[in-house]
Amino acid sequence: MCTYASLGSCSLSLSKGLKVALMRLPEVMRESGLSRSSIYQYAEEGLFPRPVKIGERAVAWISSEIVAINQARISGKSSDELRTLVSQLLIARQRCI
Repeated sequence: MCTYASLGSCSLSLSKGLKVALMRLPEVMRESGLSRSSIYQYAEEGLFPRPVKIGERAVAWISSEIVAINQARISGKSSDELRTLVSQLLIARQRCI
């Protein structure tokens, strides 16, 4: 089983073979409360997960990563802690998917 590294109370697990939910930009905006430009700016700064390509001209975000980021923001994590979480999520993504 692959497990996302935990940061405080943000701990999510992902098993191989488990269906992974993907979110398109409008849903990510709705769930995070961020604008399109903020999502891409934060991703550039390492404060938000980058999307995955799902087609030649289409991207989506892994829903469990968005949940983890939202939980971290709600619990008041600092920018440095968010960067650490995003790095951990990327490592977990590479190992699990």
